[in-house]
Amino acid sequence: MGTISSLRKPREGLHATVITYDSFRSRVEKGTLQPHDYDVVILDEAHKGLSDRRLAAIDQFREHALILGFTATPGYTKEKHLKEKLGPEIHRITLNEAVNMEMLCPISAYTYDTGVDLSAVRRNSTGTYEEDSLEGKLDFHALAEVAYEKYIENFNGMQGYIFCGGIKQAEATAEVFSSHGVSCAVVSEKTPQKERDRIWTDFTSGKIALLSNVDLFTQGTDYDAAEVSIHLSETESVVREQQRGGRVLRRLRSNPYKRGHILNFLYRDKRRKKTVTFAQIAETDPIELLRSGRAIEPQEVEPQQTPENDEATGLEEREEATTEIVLDGAGHAELIDQVNVDPTQDTVEITEPEEREQEELKPEDELPTLEQQINDTHEEVVDLITEVEEMRAILIRARENSFIEYLVSEEERFTIEGDADTAQMYRTDFDRMIDIIRLLDTTINTLYKSAEPVLVHVDINNAAALEKNLQSSLQLYKEFIEYKESAADLFEEAIDIGQFYEFDLLEDSV
Repeated sequence: MGTISSLRKPREGLHATVITYDSFRSRVEKGTLQPHDYDVVILDEAHKGLSDRRLAAIDQFREHALILGFTATPGYTKEKHLKEKLGPEIHRITLNEAVNMEMLCPISAYTYDTGVDLSAVRRNSTGTYEEDSLEGKLDFHALAEVAYEKYIENFNGMQGYIFCGGIKQAEATAEVFSSHGVSCAVVSEKTPQKERDRIWTDFTSGKIALLSNVDLFTQGTDYDAAEVSIHLSETESVVREQQRGGRVLRRLRSNPYKRGHILNFLYRDKRRKKTVTFAQIAETDPIELLRSGRAIEPQEVEPQQTPENDEATGLEEREEATTEIVLDGAGHAELIDQVNVDPTQDTVEITEPEEREQEELKPEDELPTLEQQINDTHEEVVDLITEVEEMRAILIRARENSFIEYLVSEEERFTIEGDADTAQMYRTDFDRMIDIIRLLDTTINTLYKSAEPVLVHVDINNAAALEKNLQSSLQLYKEFIEYKESAADLFEEAIDIGQFYEFDLLEDSV
């Protein structure tokens, strides 16, 4: 193994070389790294390769090398997305699937509306508030007091991170928490490396409960015991929000009941196009999202008079603000498609090389037949899973479009008008639509769990094992047909509900 970065003397490996994106891009541009010397390029945190210069460097390998990208956040926008820049998606695991497969811990997400108007705060080109201007309009210490209250009430004793809008806010927040006896350290770009290392050691040993920072711990921070992530700064970036919350979703072997908690603080700003919260990314209860009005649309802001002395705005309105638990997480979580990824696109399969050593396989004349039968059966099983996934994708799209909103609004309208029977009809159909989607989720999770041992664990060097796998695959196919037929019945029922209200749920899915 070789390693190339700006932190150490470069060393190329005989078999593989690990390199940072900047060093990769720089060496390709300078010609000191020759693309034809490599057969495979693996992009970890692949969304970091979406800049124009990095993509140009990656493109030089396309002609002869296999390029694979791995990321939990595949895109920033529909255009700036790995599917558009790198190539077809091979496989995706939703947040819900990752939790059910016990790759991640269960999730609870919350929002807290501060009621504070930041419309007068200057912002940079990325929509981030300028710290000096923010300091003049927002009382960092008052906000930290509220954050401390919420921490003590709901997460007392948990370790985790506090993400702030600037260094001064991070320092004020750490000061307030520490003054109340909660060990909270501030880490910023100004913190010397030795001090960072000491703080991290104290954090991972349990001496420090919370790390107050700007965005230093957004990505690549691995500490399994972290349970709470408090976001005092808003963001319009799905990638940034998902990465921040993801810091507390790692499973902890010593605590199988661990749950990750993410708390978003919300502000008012008439300029903001959208606000992304983890409750939207990890939505399990669409009723709450629809009824709470906590959409990613800009919030309406009532005109407020600016104090004559231009002092920082405190949290005068916080008496009326309440903490709203948008997500309980009991049913786990499902990743919301914020970047318009098409969940119905064809799955790209990686096939085995055509040339394969067969000397050890007995009997030789039986092997090709067994392999072909197994491959054919596996393809049929995958096709069945794909069909169920496509059904679910159509209904999820229906859940996110105007049909579900229509059912909710009509129920509310007839309730206000006093027509309880008609209101109940809309409520019943709404509940049934949500139940069908959840049933399809459960079906897909069951299919994947059942298929994995058969489709993945195949001993190609043992004819007896191949014969056993073939029998298991055929049995699996029979069982999956029944699952698919049950799913089709549920899907048709949902389509009928839509047609009753003159909604064509298939219209957006052609």
